[in-house]
Amino acid sequence: MKKKLLSLLVLLMAAVSGAWADELQTEYTSDAQLNAVTVSASMEITIADGATVTINGGLFIEDNATLTVNGPGKLVVKGTKGSVGNDASGYTGAPGGAGFDGGAAITGNIVVKGATVEATGGDGGDGGRGGIGSYNPSGPGGKGGQGGKGAAAFTGAVTIYSGTIIAKGGSGGDGGAGGYGDQNLMNPGNPQPDGDQGEGGDGGNAFAGTLTFYGGTVKVLGSMPGYGKTNGNASNAFVNPVTMNATTYELKGGYYSASDEIEFADILNYRYVDITAADYVEATFDYAFTVVPTDHGSGTIKFFIDNEEVQGAMQADEGKTVTMTVTPDEGWMVDATKVSAVSYTTWEAAGARRRSAPENITILDDITLTFVSTNTETGARTYSFTMPAASVLVSVGYIKISTLAFKPAPVRNMTVTVNGTAKTPTQVGRIYTVTENSEVKLNTATGYKFRKVEVKKGVDYSVDLSKLTSNYEAMDGDILSGTTDKTISIANGAHVTLQGVNITSAAAIVCNGNATITLAAGSENIVTSTTEYNSGIRAGGNNTTLTINGTGKLTVKGAKRGAGIGSNRRGVCGNIVIEDGEIIATTGDYGAGIGSGYHATCGNITIKGGTITATGGNCAAGIGSSFDTAICGDILISGGTITAKGGPKAAGIGTGSAQQGFASTCGNITITNGVTKVTATKGNNVALHSIGKGENVEDKAYCGTVTIGGVEGYISESPYTYDPHQQ
Repeated sequence: MKKKLLSLLVLLMAAVSGAWADELQTEYTSDAQLNAVTVSASMEITIADGATVTINGGLFIEDNATLTVNGPGKLVVKGTKGSVGNDASGYTGAPGGAGFDGGAAITGNIVVKGATVEATGGDGGDGGRGGIGSYNPSGPGGKGGQGGKGAAAFTGAVTIYSGTIIAKGGSGGDGGAGGYGDQNLMNPGNPQPDGDQGEGGDGGNAFAGTLTFYGGTVKVLGSMPGYGKTNGNASNAFVNPVTMNATTYELKGGYYSASDEIEFADILNYRYVDITAADYVEATFDYAFTVVPTDHGSGTIKFFIDNEEVQGAMQADEGKTVTMTVTPDEGWMVDATKVSAVSYTTWEAAGARRRSAPENITILDDITLTFVSTNTETGARTYSFTMPAASVLVSVGYIKISTLAFKPAPVRNMTVTVNGTAKTPTQVGRIYTVTENSEVKLNTATGYKFRKVEVKKGVDYSVDLSKLTSNYEAMDGDILSGTTDKTISIANGAHVTLQGVNITSAAAIVCNGNATITLAAGSENIVTSTTEYNSGIRAGGNNTTLTINGTGKLTVKGAKRGAGIGSNRRGVCGNIVIEDGEIIATTGDYGAGIGSGYHATCGNITIKGGTITATGGNCAAGIGSSFDTAICGDILISGGTITAKGGPKAAGIGTGSAQQGFASTCGNITITNGVTKVTATKGNNVALHSIGKGENVEDKAYCGTVTIGGVEGYISESPYTYDPHQQ
């Protein structure tokens, strides 16, 4: 009987990163940064593993040229951000200037082979502020300028054979704030209206050109529209249909998930799309190749002959029974539908995947794999096959085990067991969490029986932020946990639960409209924005409401000139409602703890309960408005224990500093006797009040009526404590 050499080859998808020098070279082995690169002739580059090349200002590939990027390194390209529109000057009521459009990240034709290419279109610039209304004659404020458009990540022909592409269009710029209307002091009681905010700019496409997909992974992240009187549009992920040349792939977008039988055009309108070639390992038996079985990132494959593990130079006689045991890594399971084997006649087949085998490979036949057993503790599956008179190619797929959830309708005298153990639901929404393939039983008490039982397929709401590789938009019902350095946006109308998150990123949490955030019982959540101008939690735009409830803890910090919770610099946010929870809100200079950012607007603020500590930055209130033409609506505090401290020159609750000809404004402030206790401290004696107005140069601090426990009047005492139980 002829002796066969048994060999195992496990093909692994490599992680990618990259590097560059001042001029494009053919090979890069270390990190590098470059500004605005132009490629005038076709060329091919290789980026070494562990190296990252960053190009700021865009990569321009001229017509008739193609850039090929080989991995496993990483190329990061960022388009230019559009400039901010000019503010209207003087007391003219003139409109603000339009923001400038962002610049594309990569223009021209590019081919990706094994590298990671991450391209982000430039954001559109914010519109300029409208002019202050004329005072003779008295006139309205000017309209803010329109925000610039976000740019595309890719504008040319993109082809990927392997590796990863991450594409994100630039965000549209926000419309500029309207100018203040003249107060019409010659005709008191008849002030001119403020100007409207400008329209928001449209977001940029991820792929404005074409995409041809042979394999690898493509991740498309939707761009955010700019906020304004009319918000901009969120552009589609793709402008043109994608050419799919891979025979096996999976598509995902929003709530959408399908395999290749779905028309790809169906997802063109989705803003969030993943395209991934099938993930599996290949092991090869061949005449003259020796490899010790290799652990894959999702599991381990071992081979046995006559009950002995094959080590080193693996050999098997033709006709011998080979046993294969596939043990998945923790958190994974073997995909029984993707375990297969074929025989072939040439060595070249050892490195080929069955779905894309070159023409010079002769596949003889499918090999029958016989299922032997499953280890219920480890999830390992064992198969056997008979060694043919040829080489053997074995493919094994894995599935990530998800944490699933189910929520039974309220039933009295019912208990739930999972895998024979009694199960307790979470306190948030009475949701039971189980792992995939668990046995779930619903049990009635003695003497009771179910009248009707229905099971409906739901959605996996659990999101582990530590596994994110890009920014994420949380959808309605999502339960977030884990640590990330990515931006988390919340879809319009979504109710999201924070269950122990640590989010530290440029813009930590951004609400895309109305949003509800629940702080899970017993959870501690940390939210920090690190890039200047951004609030820690950015509330939605005009006429929206951000609601925060739940009994957990939230520590939130905005960056300089952004609020802790509220609006960004020069931004506009809607109403903020806090119902419960332990919340500590701070920020950098010129931002309110809860309220408006620098030169920004916030809607009404309502606090109904909880233990709230809010501290403003320099010239900004703890709760209320900030500095330099900053506006806050009415403030109502009807419950809870509240501690508010203003930054230097600002009130604890009320306005920030008004100086240099720019106003700081808030509406009426009402504190009812339903509160447990409210303590307010002004930043220093330059501020007029602890509850009311901050610094008031040129009489530019405006505050409505202050009513505490039914008694009207500003509060100068600092610190000042209102405890209705001690009155």
